[in-house]
Amino acid sequence: LAIGNAAATQEAAAPAKAAPAGPRALDLEIQFDYNSHKLTQDGAEVLDQLGAALQSEELRSAKRIVLEGHTDAKGSVTYNRLLSLRRAQSVKQYLASNHRIPNSKLKSVGKGSTELADPSNPEDGINRRVRVILED
Repeated sequence: LAIGNAAATQEAAAPAKAAPAGPRALDLEIQFDYNSHKLTQDGAEVLDQLGAALQSEELRSAKRIVLEGHTDAKGSVTYNRLLSLRRAQSVKQYLASNHRIPNSKLKSVGKGSTELADPSNPEDGINRRVRVILED
């Protein structure tokens, strides 16, 4: 699952024949205004690529799309959880409005800084991301 030039990594990339059925996850670097849940133009472009991919024959069958917002470790736990939820909700709204993905299929979750992409660098920007999980 390649989404243009978005910074993306796919977990559990086992050969398709050996892979058990289950959720597929993808981390996307979606840019937001600093300290905000407002998408930047670059963030919208990444979501346009994601929206097109989600409408492809291969991915359209996903029963649920979970959008997990993540932050770095700067700021309080409570603030980061709320900011990450608002960012995930912004992604949900954008995909529903601009790519006609049903709201009922999208779920937004805020993880804050609880699941860092790079625990050895908790304040690094790589930790600020939205994880897209497709549930079959």
